[in-house]
Amino acid sequence: MSPSPDRGRVAFVARWLLVVVLVCSMVVAAAAPAVAFVRGEPDISVTLSDGTVQPGAETTLDMTLVNSGDVDFGADSQLNTGKEQVVTTARGTLVRVEPATGENPIEVDSGEVGVGSVPEGTRSVPIRVSVPEDAEPGTYELDVEVEYDHYSQISGGRTNGYNSEDTTAEYTVEVTVEEAARFE
Repeated sequence: MSPSPDRGRVAFVARWLLVVVLVCSMVVAAAAPAVAFVRGEPDISVTLSDGTVQPGAETTLDMTLVNSGDVDFGADSQLNTGKEQVVTTARGTLVRVEPATGENPIEVDSGEVGVGSVPEGTRSVPIRVSVPEDAEPGTYELDVEVEYDHYSQISGGRTNGYNSEDTTAEYTVEVTVEEAARFE
């Protein structure tokens, strides 16, 4: 039995339609805007500008939070421009400071300090401390806990989807109790 001319024509039309559908789908895929996302996190470190205190004194230490931000995957479209700053910002930031050991004579009077949002850059945090009159001179450590939340990923497009994470990071800073003049 030989193939009928109608079957040949149907097969030709089916192949031609398949080619048209494939070409159209590639054109539509190329014309559609790419949906991208931005992923990153704050990168915070803690420093003291002057970690020197005097026995018998109450003082405020100027602690600095430094956020250098870390973007793992950046924006690749106009719709995502500026979202890198969102994923690198620490939000609702709280700072807690306490002596690292029981032998530490430095008393931290500040308690928990709320500093709000910390974008890339620096943020000063005043920490009130007091040192007893009879404190031994030397270098002592303070434990610093920084708690914040941040958007770890923002999906792209005209509407945004946010992934949020809570982070608690611990640091240690050194404070030196200077030797004071002692009179008999």
